Amino acid sequence: MAGDSVTPLLPWELILIAHDLTSTDWPELGLHLPKSLLESSEIPEERIIHGLVALLLIRIVALVRSRATTTTTVPVHVHQHKFASTAADSLKKITKNEQLSVMPPEITSEVYAQLYQFVSVIAREYRIEPKYHNLYHAFHVTICCNKLLSILIEESIRASEDLKKN
Repeated sequence: MAGDSVTPLLPWELILIAHDLTSTDWPELGLHLPKSLLESSEIPEERIIHGLVALLLIRIVALVRSRATTTTTVPVHVHQHKFASTAADSLKKITKNEQLSVMPPEITSEVYAQLYQFVSVIAREYRIEPKYHNLYHAFHVTICCNKLLSILIEESIRASEDLKKN
């Protein structure tokens, strides 16, 4: 991989990338990188690291926020998805300062640094040489799993809402 350290992006940039990756329609997933990710770095491997960190970050933030708002009547995954989808969907409409306000105080700059280090260490172990099991394949598998998780959670929420109506 080019270089040992990746220049971290700001939290609002990561959330925007996570939104763009998560909102990509299934048939288009993995065919092209969203503009926000393409603009994150000139180095392809760094773009992948930014994308992986972004997806992990949005899921971690959703988990932390759901713990703070969970009630006994609403399942945790509903809170997680509602945060991830509503925060991500509205990000393009609000200012950068407002975007930062959705971040829980537990997600500190140290957490960002650790997340980047975690993903970078794993990414460094991948070699470009294999034609299939490489960093690009790992990224594609991750964005597909993220999309499947989003679809499953949306279906679970819809089913819960349907049960409440009946």
